[in-house]
Order: sequence, then structure tokens, then C-alpha cells
Amino acid sequence: MLRDALRAPALVDANGYIVIPFSTTAGNLSPMTYNHKIHCVEVELQGTFGGDDVARVYLRQQGVGTIRSLSGGNQYYAFPKQTAVVDAWIGQKVFSDAVYQTFRFKDRPVANTRWELVLNLLDEEDNLDLSLLEGISDLRLHLYYMDFTSY
Repeated sequence: MLRDALRAPALVDANGYIVIPFSTTAGNLSPMTYNHKIHCVEVELQGTFGGDDVARVYLRQQGVGTIRSLSGGNQYYAFPKQTAVVDAWIGQKVFSDAVYQTFRFKDRPVANTRWELVLNLLDEEDNLDLSLLEGISDLRLHLYYMDFTSY
């Protein structure tokens, strides 16, 4: 199903890249903590791709972020659009964590109305030796974040 979804013409932008929009919500975060801010992000690809162990994806954050404050209310933030280049790990990490982690979104809200994961299968040198569309079985985004508790 994932492979079919990634082939949907609606996901292809003007450059021919696959752009997967999604959002994250405060409702998916711990109700006993507050101030959920990103520490770092990793992308994991599962499947059989051929080629080497290097794949590159792009992650954009451009929506409105939500922070649950200590007082119990929400605070909303609209930061400038930001893009991170992420070296994705395939199946298992073969290099140190530092290779796969991006800190480009550090201290931005985890909950955000508009994210985009971009797969450039046309002219991204690190992806040309991979059969991403044929071999992918799962795509996972790992958002590591910091939060606080009043207890």
C-alpha cells in the first residue's frame, strides 16, 4: 500500500519530487508533560533497495506549531519555513547516530500543522543507486523531543 501511495500523481511536485504532507498534534503527546520541543529528527527506511547504505530525504516544517504551556493552555507559533537534509538509515544504522540526526528543528514545537517529507528520486545523487519505490516497505520518522513536568 505504501508503494502505491508513493506513486500517486498528487504527491509529485513541480520538480518531480515526491512530497508527503503530514501533521503532528499535541494530542499525541503525554498529557502529564508540557513544552514539547524537538531535540533532533531521524528518518528510517525499511525494505530492500539495492545500492549502498546511504539515502537522503528532505524534511520541511512550515505550519503553525503548538506548545502546551505549564498553565494548561496552548501557545501557537508560526516560524519561518525550514528545510532539513536528512541522511536516512536503511534497516539498521551502520554509522554513528550523528550521521543520521538533524538538529535543524531543535527547540521548535513537536506539534505542527504542516510538515512535508520530500523524496528526490530524480537528481539526488545519494538516491540514484536505490530502488526506493520498488523496495520500500515502511518509512518512519523519529522525532526526539524534550518535555517537562511540574511534578
